[in-house]
Amino acid sequence: MTPRIRRGASRSFLRLVCAALPALLAAACARPAPVILLTVDALRADHLSTYGYERKTDPALSALAADSVVFTRAFTPRPKTTPAYASMLTGLYPYRHGLRTLGEMLAPENRTLAEALLDGGYETGGFVSSTVMIGRLSGLDQGFAAWDDLMPSREDNRENYERKAEATVAAALAWLESAGERPFLFLHLIDPHGPYSAPAGFAPRFSGGGGRVLPRKRVPHFQRLPGARTLGDYVDAYDTEIAYADRELGRIIEHLRKRGLYESALIIVTADHGESLGEHGVLFKHGLQLHDATTRVPLVVKPPGRRASRVAAVWDGAVSLTDVFSTALDYSGLEIPAGLDGRSLRPILEGRGGEKRRVVFSEKVNEPPHRFGAHDSSGSVLAKGACGQQSGGRCAMAYYETATDPGQTVAIRFGEEFVRLSKAALDFARAAYVHELPFSVERSYDAGDKRFVSEFVREHNSEAGAGPANAYTAAELDALRSLGYVED
Repeated sequence: MTPRIRRGASRSFLRLVCAALPALLAAACARPAPVILLTVDALRADHLSTYGYERKTDPALSALAADSVVFTRAFTPRPKTTPAYASMLTGLYPYRHGLRTLGEMLAPENRTLAEALLDGGYETGGFVSSTVMIGRLSGLDQGFAAWDDLMPSREDNRENYERKAEATVAAALAWLESAGERPFLFLHLIDPHGPYSAPAGFAPRFSGGGGRVLPRKRVPHFQRLPGARTLGDYVDAYDTEIAYADRELGRIIEHLRKRGLYESALIIVTADHGESLGEHGVLFKHGLQLHDATTRVPLVVKPPGRRASRVAAVWDGAVSLTDVFSTALDYSGLEIPAGLDGRSLRPILEGRGGEKRRVVFSEKVNEPPHRFGAHDSSGSVLAKGACGQQSGGRCAMAYYETATDPGQTVAIRFGEEFVRLSKAALDFARAAYVHELPFSVERSYDAGDKRFVSEFVREHNSEAGAGPANAYTAAELDALRSLGYVED
């Protein structure tokens, strides 16, 4: 059994010992970093000024990026919310952690980042903003001593429930205020997930409309906005939601500065997936294809002590959301388990190397047509069909080069990169089909059963606050009432 060091006098003793060590060994005594994981659902990298977007949608993130490394080729393993977060929190691809679609539960046999950090002495708090992230429906609350999944607001156009960023951040800030020097904060904001409707007091931040008029029947019902007729109208609304979410992220970052935690913290800002805004015939959805619009995500990482001036501000090698797990453990001082799919990004963050030719993967296999993606610094191979299966069915593959074709409009089926990434995609597909889970995956609900969702959330909200993980203080309740998210 690993002995636990008591607080107080033991920590003072350790500081004295560390001060006496030679400089070469002093790093071993570095205090475990606070881990702050801030995520925004359905956030495209290319709609952030941090990534070169012409609109200033993200001033708070851009300010953080000045102290960070910006990863330009970061990919989700699955462009769907709960499978992507499961990969983020386990370091595994979906075929290994087992959660591949909405309504499935992360099996308790998986060891999560929160469990590892909790066992390592961290205070763990998770604050989420969508029905699909509720702990009793997703299993993603494993290892969180505090898991806040109150869903007070019905979405405009469907029986799904959410919490606006202001309310989620208010709850997270209240928890952070009382947390110690070693918190693990996981924040999930649903804005700018559709429908793109920022609070009335905030919108519109961007306007101009323009573009082609969209036939009403082509716009998914849950995405339809009053007065929106053109593609530009919807992009305006999407960008406004990004700006709203960014403002709320800024509140978290400012709080870390005031608490004196900013310098020492590992801060990771990312998304579970992107969003199709008309590319490849898909309007305002994700999870159907594996093109960059939905699989490429922002990833901005501030290491403890900020990025050193000698370290490149941008990394254009491929990385994966599975890397979050190992990176956080690396900076916590805890052992990184063997056999993970992700890697620690610490060498890149500290200018000590990193593999520019690395290949990372995406999948969509919950229903036909099955799709697989292999991504590196040069581009992506996207495969569709019976790839990796023994049946001999057709497998279509195409390579898209990032530098010359960022919109992925020209399919290439020849050349060295096509061959190399195609082989990688096939190997990944074979592994995904052959792998047998050593545990069963429970389905908690059918995501299409709107009556269940409505009744469950109503019951869930009425019970929120009954247990210690969901308990609100009087101050928290007052803050939520002032924002209109709690009714007496």
